[in-house]
Amino acid sequence: MKKNFIFVLIAIFSLITLFYSHFAVKKPVIYGDGIGYYSYVYNFFEFGDLSFTNTEAPRFGVNTQEELPNNLNKYPVGTSLFLLPAYISAKITTVLFSPDRAGITAYTTAHHVFVGLFGIAYLLLALKILQKILLRFFDEKTTNITLVSIALGTNLLLYSSAEASFSHLYSFLAINLFLYFLIKWRELQTKKTSILLGLSIGLVLLLRQSNITILAIFLLYEIELSSFKESIRNQFAFYKKNTKSLILIALSALAAFLPQMIYWLYATGKPIIYSYKEENFDFLKPQIFQALFGMERGLFFWAPILIIAVCGVWFAKKRLKNISLGLIVFIALNIYIVSSWWMWDYGVGHGHRAFTDFLGIFALWFAVLISELSNYKLLRRILLVALPILIFINLAFAIGYLKQRIYYTDTTFTNILEPVVKFRFK
Repeated sequence: MKKNFIFVLIAIFSLITLFYSHFAVKKPVIYGDGIGYYSYVYNFFEFGDLSFTNTEAPRFGVNTQEELPNNLNKYPVGTSLFLLPAYISAKITTVLFSPDRAGITAYTTAHHVFVGLFGIAYLLLALKILQKILLRFFDEKTTNITLVSIALGTNLLLYSSAEASFSHLYSFLAINLFLYFLIKWRELQTKKTSILLGLSIGLVLLLRQSNITILAIFLLYEIELSSFKESIRNQFAFYKKNTKSLILIALSALAAFLPQMIYWLYATGKPIIYSYKEENFDFLKPQIFQALFGMERGLFFWAPILIIAVCGVWFAKKRLKNISLGLIVFIALNIYIVSSWWMWDYGVGHGHRAFTDFLGIFALWFAVLISELSNYKLLRRILLVALPILIFINLAFAIGYLKQRIYYTDTTFTNILEPVVKFRFK
Protein backbone atom coordinates (compact mmCIF):
# COMPACT_ATOMS: atom_id res chain seq x y z
CA MET A 1 0.00 0.00 0.00
CA LYS A 2 1.21 3.46 -0.84
CA LYS A 3 1.75 5.87 2.05
CA ASN A 4 -0.96 8.30 1.03
CA PHE A 5 -3.43 5.71 -0.25
CA ILE A 6 -4.44 4.64 3.25
CA PHE A 7 -5.26 8.24 4.17
CA VAL A 8 -7.42 8.59 1.05
CA LEU A 9 -9.16 5.31 1.93
CA ILE A 10 -9.84 6.42 5.52
CA ALA A 11 -11.03 9.84 4.33
CA ILE A 12 -13.51 8.23 1.91
CA PHE A 13 -14.96 5.98 4.62
CA SER A 14 -15.19 8.96 6.98
CA LEU A 15 -16.98 11.14 4.41
CA ILE A 16 -19.46 8.36 3.63
CA THR A 17 -20.13 7.94 7.36
CA LEU A 18 -20.67 11.68 7.85
CA PHE A 19 -23.05 12.17 4.93
CA TYR A 20 -24.93 8.92 5.57
CA SER A 21 -25.43 9.85 9.21
CA HIS A 22 -26.46 13.48 8.74
CA PHE A 23 -28.39 13.39 5.47
CA ALA A 24 -29.75 9.84 5.21
CA VAL A 25 -30.39 9.07 8.89
CA LYS A 26 -30.93 12.74 9.86
CA LYS A 27 -28.70 12.41 12.92
CA PRO A 28 -27.17 15.69 14.16
CA VAL A 29 -23.40 15.95 14.38
CA ILE A 30 -23.68 18.44 17.24
CA TYR A 31 -25.73 16.91 20.05
CA GLY A 32 -25.41 15.96 23.71
CA ASP A 33 -21.96 16.78 25.05
CA GLY A 34 -21.15 18.24 21.65
CA ILE A 35 -23.60 21.08 22.28
CA GLY A 36 -21.74 21.86 25.49
CA TYR A 37 -18.41 22.09 23.67
CA TYR A 38 -19.76 23.97 20.66
CA SER A 39 -21.68 26.45 22.81
CA TYR A 40 -18.43 28.16 23.86
CA VAL A 41 -17.67 29.47 20.38
CA TYR A 42 -21.33 29.83 19.37
CA ASN A 43 -22.31 31.91 22.42
CA PHE A 44 -19.16 33.99 22.32
CA PHE A 45 -19.44 35.00 18.66
CA GLU A 46 -23.24 35.09 18.37
CA PHE A 47 -24.05 36.80 21.68
CA GLY A 48 -20.75 38.31 22.79
CA ASP A 49 -20.31 36.58 26.15
CA LEU A 50 -19.75 33.29 27.91
CA SER A 51 -22.28 33.75 30.69
CA PHE A 52 -24.73 31.37 28.95
CA THR A 53 -27.70 33.44 30.10
CA ASN A 54 -29.34 33.61 26.66
CA THR A 55 -32.02 30.92 26.71
CA GLU A 56 -32.45 31.09 22.93
CA ALA A 57 -28.99 29.68 22.32
CA PRO A 58 -28.52 25.88 22.27
CA ARG A 59 -26.71 24.80 25.41
CA PHE A 60 -26.05 21.60 27.31
CA GLY A 61 -24.25 20.96 30.59
CA VAL A 62 -24.53 24.56 31.79
CA ASN A 63 -25.02 24.81 35.56
CA THR A 64 -26.86 27.81 36.98
CA GLN A 65 -24.98 29.48 39.81
CA GLU A 66 -27.33 31.49 41.97
CA GLU A 67 -24.55 32.90 44.12
CA LEU A 68 -22.48 34.05 41.12
CA PRO A 69 -23.29 36.33 38.18
CA ASN A 70 -22.26 33.81 35.49
CA ASN A 71 -23.46 30.32 34.66
CA LEU A 72 -20.83 27.58 34.43
CA ASN A 73 -20.31 25.33 31.43
CA LYS A 74 -19.07 22.10 33.00
CA TYR A 75 -17.25 20.95 29.86
CA PRO A 76 -13.54 21.74 29.32
CA VAL A 77 -12.83 24.48 26.80
CA GLY A 78 -10.22 22.59 24.75
CA THR A 79 -12.61 20.96 22.29
CA SER A 80 -14.21 24.32 21.51
CA LEU A 81 -10.87 25.60 20.21
CA PHE A 82 -10.75 22.74 17.72
CA LEU A 83 -14.37 23.45 16.74
CA LEU A 84 -13.69 27.15 16.11
CA PRO A 85 -12.65 26.71 12.41
CA ALA A 86 -15.88 24.77 11.80
CA TYR A 87 -17.95 27.58 13.31
CA ILE A 88 -16.17 30.25 11.23
CA SER A 89 -16.63 28.21 8.03
CA ALA A 90 -20.31 27.59 8.81
CA LYS A 91 -20.90 31.25 9.57
CA ILE A 92 -19.27 32.44 6.35
CA THR A 93 -21.17 29.84 4.31
CA THR A 94 -24.49 30.80 5.89
CA VAL A 95 -23.93 34.52 5.37
CA LEU A 96 -22.94 34.02 1.72
CA PHE A 97 -25.58 31.53 0.66
CA SER A 98 -28.43 31.90 3.19
CA PRO A 99 -28.18 35.43 4.63
CA ASP A 100 -31.75 35.23 5.94
CA ARG A 101 -30.64 32.39 8.26
CA ALA A 102 -27.41 34.02 9.47
CA GLY A 103 -28.94 35.11 12.75
CA ILE A 104 -30.86 31.93 13.55
CA THR A 105 -30.17 30.57 17.04
CA ALA A 106 -30.44 26.85 16.15
CA TYR A 107 -27.51 25.15 14.43
CA THR A 108 -27.95 25.11 10.66
CA THR A 109 -26.88 22.24 8.40
CA ALA A 110 -23.65 24.12 7.70
CA HIS A 111 -22.64 23.93 11.39
CA HIS A 112 -23.15 20.18 11.53
CA VAL A 113 -21.44 19.45 8.21
CA PHE A 114 -18.39 21.63 8.85
CA VAL A 115 -17.86 20.12 12.31
CA GLY A 116 -17.82 16.71 10.60
CA LEU A 117 -15.54 17.82 7.77
CA PHE A 118 -13.02 19.43 10.09
CA GLY A 119 -13.24 16.33 12.28
CA ILE A 120 -12.10 14.24 9.32
CA ALA A 121 -9.22 16.66 8.73
CA TYR A 122 -8.17 16.39 12.39
CA LEU A 123 -8.40 12.60 12.12
CA LEU A 124 -6.00 12.54 9.17
CA LEU A 125 -3.61 14.80 11.08
CA ALA A 126 -3.79 12.57 14.16
CA LEU A 127 -3.16 9.46 12.03
CA LYS A 128 -0.22 11.15 10.30
CA ILE A 129 1.37 11.80 13.70
CA LEU A 130 0.61 8.22 14.76
CA GLN A 131 2.21 7.04 11.53
CA LYS A 132 5.42 8.91 12.42
CA ILE A 133 5.45 7.22 15.83
CA LEU A 134 4.80 3.75 14.42
CA LEU A 135 7.51 4.07 11.77
CA ARG A 136 10.04 4.57 14.55
CA PHE A 137 9.38 1.02 15.74
CA PHE A 138 7.89 -0.87 12.79
CA ASP A 139 8.11 -1.22 9.03
CA GLU A 140 5.81 0.57 6.59
CA LYS A 141 3.55 -2.41 5.90
CA THR A 142 2.87 -3.07 9.59
CA THR A 143 2.24 0.64 10.11
CA ASN A 144 -0.27 0.84 7.26
CA ILE A 145 -2.18 -2.25 8.41
CA THR A 146 -2.35 -0.78 11.92
CA LEU A 147 -3.60 2.63 10.81
CA VAL A 148 -6.38 1.18 8.66
CA SER A 149 -7.42 -1.28 11.38
CA ILE A 150 -7.59 1.33 14.15
CA ALA A 151 -9.33 3.93 11.98
CA LEU A 152 -11.97 1.62 10.49
CA GLY A 153 -12.19 -1.14 13.10
CA THR A 154 -13.09 1.03 16.10
CA ASN A 155 -15.48 3.86 16.99
CA LEU A 156 -12.79 6.35 15.99
CA LEU A 157 -14.51 6.40 12.58
CA LEU A 158 -17.75 7.78 14.05
CA TYR A 159 -16.14 10.20 16.50
CA SER A 160 -14.11 11.70 13.67
CA SER A 161 -17.07 12.35 11.39
CA ALA A 162 -20.69 11.76 12.42
CA GLU A 163 -19.99 12.65 16.07
CA ALA A 164 -16.98 14.95 15.73
CA SER A 165 -18.45 17.48 18.17
CA PHE A 166 -17.38 15.24 21.08
CA SER A 167 -13.94 15.59 22.66
CA HIS A 168 -12.55 12.11 21.98
CA LEU A 169 -11.08 12.69 18.53
CA TYR A 170 -9.17 15.73 19.79
CA SER A 171 -7.87 13.86 22.83
CA PHE A 172 -6.73 11.10 20.48
CA LEU A 173 -4.83 13.73 18.48
CA ALA A 174 -3.35 15.40 21.58
CA ILE A 175 -2.15 12.13 23.14
CA ASN A 176 -0.50 11.17 19.84
CA LEU A 177 1.24 14.56 19.83
CA PHE A 178 2.39 13.97 23.40
CA LEU A 179 3.87 10.57 22.55
CA TYR A 180 5.65 11.94 19.50
CA PHE A 181 7.16 14.93 21.31
CA LEU A 182 8.06 12.85 24.37
CA ILE A 183 10.14 10.52 22.21
CA LYS A 184 11.74 13.50 20.46
CA TRP A 185 12.51 15.21 23.78
CA ARG A 186 14.09 12.13 25.32
CA GLU A 187 16.34 11.91 22.27
CA LEU A 188 17.34 15.57 22.36
CA GLN A 189 16.51 18.02 25.18
CA THR A 190 16.42 21.34 23.32
CA LYS A 191 14.26 24.40 24.00
CA LYS A 192 12.12 23.53 21.00
CA THR A 193 11.43 19.93 22.02
CA SER A 194 10.82 21.00 25.65
CA ILE A 195 8.28 23.66 24.65
CA LEU A 196 6.49 21.37 22.22
CA LEU A 197 6.30 18.57 24.79
CA GLY A 198 4.97 20.99 27.42
CA LEU A 199 2.37 22.39 25.03
CA SER A 200 1.20 18.88 24.13
CA ILE A 201 0.78 18.02 27.84
CA GLY A 202 -1.17 21.23 28.40
CA LEU A 203 -3.35 20.46 25.38
CA VAL A 204 -4.19 16.99 26.70
CA LEU A 205 -5.29 18.55 30.01
CA LEU A 206 -7.17 21.37 28.27
CA LEU A 207 -9.26 18.77 26.47
CA ARG A 208 -9.85 16.40 29.38
CA GLN A 209 -8.38 16.93 32.83
CA SER A 210 -8.70 13.26 33.83
CA ASN A 211 -6.12 12.42 31.16
CA ILE A 212 -3.42 13.86 33.41
CA THR A 213 -2.51 10.18 33.75
CA ILE A 214 -0.32 10.60 30.64
CA LEU A 215 2.33 11.75 33.11
CA ALA A 216 2.75 8.06 33.94
CA ILE A 217 4.28 7.58 30.48
CA PHE A 218 6.51 10.59 31.07
CA LEU A 219 7.68 9.43 34.51
CA LEU A 220 8.15 5.77 33.57
CA TYR A 221 10.09 6.39 30.36
CA GLU A 222 13.08 3.99 30.27
CA ILE A 223 11.98 2.37 33.55
CA GLU A 224 12.33 -1.42 33.48
CA LEU A 225 11.01 -3.80 36.14
CA SER A 226 13.96 -6.15 35.64
CA SER A 227 16.35 -3.42 36.79
CA PHE A 228 13.90 -1.21 38.66
CA LYS A 229 16.23 0.36 41.25
CA GLU A 230 18.91 1.13 38.69
CA SER A 231 16.31 2.56 36.30
CA ILE A 232 14.94 4.84 39.02
CA ARG A 233 18.43 6.11 39.84
CA ASN A 234 19.13 6.78 36.17
CA GLN A 235 15.80 8.57 35.83
CA PHE A 236 16.50 10.93 38.74
CA ALA A 237 19.98 11.59 37.35
CA PHE A 238 18.44 12.44 33.97
CA TYR A 239 15.90 14.82 35.52
CA LYS A 240 18.58 16.50 37.62
CA LYS A 241 20.70 17.02 34.54
CA ASN A 242 17.76 18.52 32.62
CA THR A 243 16.14 20.64 35.33
CA LYS A 244 15.90 23.68 33.05
CA SER A 245 14.13 21.64 30.40
CA LEU A 246 11.66 20.32 32.99
CA ILE A 247 10.85 23.87 34.10
CA LEU A 248 10.33 24.88 30.46
CA ILE A 249 8.01 21.89 29.96
CA ALA A 250 5.99 22.83 33.06
CA LEU A 251 5.67 26.49 32.01
CA SER A 252 4.64 25.52 28.47
CA ALA A 253 2.02 23.10 29.82
CA LEU A 254 0.66 25.83 32.09
CA ALA A 255 0.50 28.27 29.16
CA ALA A 256 -1.52 25.77 27.10
CA PHE A 257 -3.88 25.14 30.02
CA LEU A 258 -4.35 28.87 30.71
CA PRO A 259 -7.59 29.28 28.64
CA GLN A 260 -9.34 26.83 30.97
CA MET A 261 -8.13 28.65 34.08
CA ILE A 262 -9.20 32.00 32.64
CA TYR A 263 -12.69 30.70 31.92
CA TRP A 264 -13.06 29.16 35.38
CA LEU A 265 -11.87 32.42 36.93
CA TYR A 266 -14.42 34.36 34.86
CA ALA A 267 -17.29 32.00 35.73
CA THR A 268 -16.54 31.23 39.39
CA GLY A 269 -13.81 33.55 40.61
CA LYS A 270 -11.50 30.56 41.10
CA PRO A 271 -8.78 29.48 38.65
CA ILE A 272 -9.05 25.76 39.56
CA ILE A 273 -12.40 24.06 40.23
CA TYR A 274 -14.26 20.79 39.77
CA SER A 275 -16.97 21.70 37.29
CA TYR A 276 -19.07 18.53 37.27
CA LYS A 277 -20.66 19.18 40.69
CA GLU A 278 -22.68 16.10 41.75
CA GLU A 279 -21.15 13.87 39.05
CA ASN A 280 -18.33 11.94 40.68
CA PHE A 281 -16.18 8.82 40.67
CA ASP A 282 -16.83 5.79 42.86
CA PHE A 283 -13.32 4.41 43.15
CA LEU A 284 -14.46 1.70 45.57
CA LYS A 285 -16.84 0.15 43.03
CA PRO A 286 -15.25 0.28 39.56
CA GLN A 287 -17.29 -1.51 36.89
CA ILE A 288 -14.21 -2.86 35.13
CA PHE A 289 -15.76 -5.98 33.59
CA GLN A 290 -18.76 -4.05 32.26
CA ALA A 291 -16.57 -1.28 30.84
CA LEU A 292 -14.40 -3.79 29.00
CA PHE A 293 -16.74 -6.65 28.07
CA GLY A 294 -20.33 -5.57 28.79
CA MET A 295 -22.96 -5.79 26.04
CA GLU A 296 -24.07 -2.22 26.67
CA ARG A 297 -20.86 -0.39 25.72
CA GLY A 298 -18.03 -2.73 26.64
CA LEU A 299 -14.79 -1.74 24.90
CA PHE A 300 -13.85 -5.17 23.52
CA PHE A 301 -17.43 -6.26 22.87
CA TRP A 302 -18.03 -3.40 20.44
CA ALA A 303 -14.47 -3.19 19.06
CA PRO A 304 -13.24 -6.82 19.03
CA ILE A 305 -10.30 -5.80 16.86
CA LEU A 306 -8.72 -4.29 19.99
CA ILE A 307 -8.34 -7.77 21.48
CA ILE A 308 -5.50 -8.18 18.98
CA ALA A 309 -3.89 -5.07 20.43
CA VAL A 310 -4.07 -6.46 23.96
CA CYS A 311 -2.35 -9.64 22.78
CA GLY A 312 0.55 -7.45 21.65
CA VAL A 313 1.22 -6.28 25.21
CA TRP A 314 3.09 -9.52 25.88
CA PHE A 315 5.72 -8.62 23.28
CA ALA A 316 5.72 -4.88 23.90
CA LYS A 317 8.83 -4.80 26.06
CA LYS A 318 11.01 -6.10 23.23
CA ARG A 319 9.50 -3.88 20.53
CA LEU A 320 8.64 -0.64 22.33
CA LYS A 321 11.40 -0.77 24.95
CA ASN A 322 11.57 2.68 26.57
CA ILE A 323 7.84 3.39 26.71
CA SER A 324 6.50 -0.13 27.30
CA LEU A 325 5.92 0.04 31.08
CA GLY A 326 4.53 3.57 30.93
CA LEU A 327 1.93 2.60 28.33
CA ILE A 328 0.72 -0.36 30.40
CA VAL A 329 0.44 1.70 33.58
CA PHE A 330 -1.29 4.52 31.70
CA ILE A 331 -3.98 2.24 30.23
CA ALA A 332 -4.44 0.38 33.55
CA LEU A 333 -4.99 3.68 35.38
CA ASN A 334 -7.52 4.82 32.80
CA ILE A 335 -9.44 1.55 32.84
CA TYR A 336 -9.80 2.04 36.60
CA ILE A 337 -10.76 5.72 36.31
CA VAL A 338 -13.21 5.28 33.42
CA SER A 339 -14.96 2.32 35.06
CA SER A 340 -15.23 4.27 38.34
CA TRP A 341 -17.21 7.13 36.80
CA TRP A 342 -20.77 7.32 38.15
CA MET A 343 -22.01 6.54 34.63
CA TRP A 344 -19.45 3.92 33.69
CA ASP A 345 -20.78 3.56 30.12
CA TYR A 346 -20.63 7.35 29.61
CA GLY A 347 -24.30 7.38 28.70
CA VAL A 348 -24.08 7.74 24.95
CA GLY A 349 -22.16 6.55 21.93
CA HIS A 350 -21.13 3.67 19.71
CA GLY A 351 -19.08 1.41 21.93
CA HIS A 352 -17.25 2.90 24.90
CA ARG A 353 -16.28 6.39 23.78
CA ALA A 354 -14.05 7.13 26.80
CA PHE A 355 -11.41 4.76 25.44
CA THR A 356 -11.34 6.44 22.02
CA ASP A 357 -8.86 8.93 23.51
CA PHE A 358 -6.31 6.14 23.98
CA LEU A 359 -6.53 4.35 20.63
CA GLY A 360 -3.03 5.58 19.74
CA ILE A 361 -1.71 3.41 22.60
CA PHE A 362 -3.71 0.41 21.42
CA ALA A 363 -2.34 1.03 17.93
CA LEU A 364 1.22 0.56 19.20
CA TRP A 365 0.33 -2.77 20.80
CA PHE A 366 -1.58 -3.80 17.69
CA ALA A 367 1.49 -3.15 15.55
CA VAL A 368 3.62 -5.13 18.00
CA LEU A 369 1.57 -8.28 17.41
CA ILE A 370 1.42 -7.79 13.64
CA SER A 371 5.18 -7.42 13.59
CA GLU A 372 5.80 -10.41 15.87
CA LEU A 373 3.70 -12.66 13.64
CA SER A 374 6.03 -12.01 10.70
CA ASN A 375 7.91 -15.14 11.81
CA TYR A 376 4.72 -17.22 11.87
CA LYS A 377 3.36 -17.08 8.33
CA LEU A 378 0.25 -19.18 8.92
CA LEU A 379 -0.85 -17.18 11.97
CA ARG A 380 -0.12 -13.94 10.17
CA ARG A 381 -2.24 -15.01 7.18
CA ILE A 382 -5.10 -16.01 9.47
CA LEU A 383 -4.91 -12.63 11.19
CA LEU A 384 -4.81 -10.71 7.90
CA VAL A 385 -7.94 -12.60 6.81
CA ALA A 386 -9.63 -11.89 10.16
CA LEU A 387 -8.94 -8.14 10.07
CA PRO A 388 -11.39 -7.30 7.22
CA ILE A 389 -14.03 -9.37 9.01
CA LEU A 390 -13.49 -7.48 12.27
CA ILE A 391 -13.60 -4.17 10.41
CA PHE A 392 -16.86 -5.26 8.77
CA ILE A 393 -18.31 -6.12 12.20
CA ASN A 394 -17.43 -2.66 13.47
CA LEU A 395 -18.98 -1.01 10.40
CA ALA A 396 -22.13 -3.13 10.82
CA PHE A 397 -22.43 -2.08 14.45
CA ALA A 398 -21.86 1.55 13.43
CA ILE A 399 -24.63 1.40 10.83
CA GLY A 400 -26.94 -0.21 13.37
CA TYR A 401 -26.12 2.53 15.86
CA LEU A 402 -26.80 5.27 13.34
CA LYS A 403 -29.99 3.69 12.00
CA GLN A 404 -31.43 3.27 15.48
CA ARG A 405 -30.59 6.93 16.29
CA ILE A 406 -29.62 5.83 19.80
CA TYR A 407 -28.19 8.64 21.92
CA TYR A 408 -28.84 8.18 25.62
CA THR A 409 -28.70 5.62 28.41
CA ASP A 410 -32.43 4.87 28.53
CA THR A 411 -32.08 2.97 25.23
CA THR A 412 -29.82 -0.08 25.47
CA PHE A 413 -27.43 -1.27 22.82
CA THR A 414 -28.85 -4.77 22.78
CA ASN A 415 -31.33 -3.67 20.12
CA ILE A 416 -28.34 -3.02 17.87
CA LEU A 417 -26.88 -6.45 18.61
CA GLU A 418 -30.19 -8.20 17.90
CA PRO A 419 -30.44 -7.27 14.21
CA VAL A 420 -26.75 -7.98 13.70
CA VAL A 421 -27.15 -11.48 15.13
CA LYS A 422 -30.16 -12.03 12.86
CA PHE A 423 -28.09 -10.83 9.89
CA ARG A 424 -30.42 -7.94 9.20
CA PHE A 425 -31.14 -4.45 10.45
CA LYS A 426 -34.54 -3.38 11.61
